[in-house]
Amino acid sequence: MRTKEDTERLWKLVDKGYVTTIGSDHGPYPKSDKLPGEKNIWDAPNGIPGVETSMRLMLNGVNEGRTTLNRVVETMCYNPAKVYGLYPKKGAIEVGADADIVILDMDKEEVVSNDKVISKCKWSPYDGKKLKGAPELVMVRGQIVFKDGVVVGKPGMGQFVARVK
Repeated sequence: MRTKEDTERLWKLVDKGYVTTIGSDHGPYPKSDKLPGEKNIWDAPNGIPGVETSMRLMLNGVNEGRTTLNRVVETMCYNPAKVYGLYPKKGAIEVGADADIVILDMDKEEVVSNDKVISKCKWSPYDGKKLKGAPELVMVRGQIVFKDGVVVGKPGMGQFVARVK
């Protein structure tokens, strides 16, 4: 969607701190729902499947020397929590916070594959892309919800978190 030059420029802006938050406009639509947008963008639902790959893409950027792990944590955890008024319950590891923790394997290499996508859309725009760096374990409120590539959290365990005023 962007030229190589644009991509390089975006990475530099992230690394220098001009980009302060990174997230996904995750749109878990099947490819069949997105295809009409090739002729007219307004005929397709918004977003791309990104929730499964956004962190892995950023970790790959760390491994490629494009940015630092500290910048990834800042832009994907700390700053979004502050912007949405969820800090310090979210976005921090400290007494009173929710114990949302991600354990990483920065050496793990894998190829994004549509047959491994777990969201309901079952495809990724990054199908076939080799990435280095991946979450190994994810905890939400101290409970393991993802381990060794498998979602182990139970449906319905999410909780509303009110904004801090």
